[in-house]
Amino acid sequence: MSVSAVIYEPQNDFEQSFFVPIATESFFKECWQPAIEALGLQWTDLFSSGVDVEEEDVPSKLRN
Repeated sequence: MSVSAVIYEPQNDFEQSFFVPIATESFFKECWQPAIEALGLQWTDLFSSGVDVEEEDVPSKLRN
């Protein structure tokens, strides 16, 4: 299993092929999870189970 970024409901060829691998699930749990907890990152904590980020969410999440 892996943690990755994809675009649901792509609107064009670029979005359809968009796929960014983030980490293997084991690496995420071993390395990312402790840092996420230490820093209190709410959205990042949802990466392993999946989270839909809507366009209107992006500006507020980039500031945090």
